[in-house]
Amino acid sequence: MSADALTPAESALIDHSSHALAAIGRSIACRPARHGIHCLHDVAYGPHPAHRLDAWIPPGPGPHPVAVYAHGGAFRVLSRHTHWMMALSLARLGFVVYNIDYRLAPAHPYPAAVEDVLRAWRWVHAHAASHGGDLSRTVMAGESAGANLSAAVTLATCWQRPEPFAAETFAATPPPRRVLAAYGFFQASETRRYWQDTRHPWPFRRRIKSAGADYLGAASTQHRPGWGDLADPVTYLERQPPPARPLPPFFLPVGGRDPLQADSARMQQALSDLGAEAVVSVYPGQPHGFTALWWTAASRAFWHDAAAFLAPLR
Repeated sequence: MSADALTPAESALIDHSSHALAAIGRSIACRPARHGIHCLHDVAYGPHPAHRLDAWIPPGPGPHPVAVYAHGGAFRVLSRHTHWMMALSLARLGFVVYNIDYRLAPAHPYPAAVEDVLRAWRWVHAHAASHGGDLSRTVMAGESAGANLSAAVTLATCWQRPEPFAAETFAATPPPRRVLAAYGFFQASETRRYWQDTRHPWPFRRRIKSAGADYLGAASTQHRPGWGDLADPVTYLERQPPPARPLPPFFLPVGGRDPLQADSARMQQALSDLGAEAVVSVYPGQPHGFTALWWTAASRAFWHDAAAFLAPLR
């Protein structure tokens, strides 16, 4: 590990403090029953201990639209427990929400997270109807690393790829109808432009350097060409011929002070070049992660815009 990357102790501190703050926020503001929402906790979608999800089921018999949410955290920290607000917000919009965990780096480098999220996507398609879900109205959503994974799900369901887990997903499930990918880290293999740019805050530069290195693993350069395609969805889109299935519309919200704003702009251009609808919405003055600050006006504005983007599915 390089001297300026995050140490395991620092990652653990970020993870533990984030979970503690999320638990406090949940005790104050999370009242699913007030909205008639029923939660199923710790549902297994696969054999690994990390293959767990929470299902948030809105009131009424349905059928309800379905949302799968992949949390952020630089591929190495956080969980569905730190992202309860995202699940609650989507459930309040009338979605059956599957808030998922996945294996984290560096213990489980790429493609573990992609493999897990695709496994969860297949599980949801096999089980959502039993929770009142309508699988003709699905959204894949996530922020930061979760936005990367949401884009990877879209690629694996729109192009026929060689990885067994991607091929199985393409054969078994359609693409999402819409993708909400907030302030995405869309090219994990190339982080120099961020961690060498002194205009960005030093803590962010350290975290993003660690994110790319830990996610792809030390041996990533030894793999065959194309091995890391699903870790770099923006470069994949930039060089691909038209997909086998139409790409869904993308909503790409990002803060005006977020260094990853350039990734969202590249993603919009790449999607547009392939004929897909893609909208970048910039929230002035907002940092990375602002959507989780549920008590702020900017976060409320984002959720208002997200509801408008998702309205055709509701």
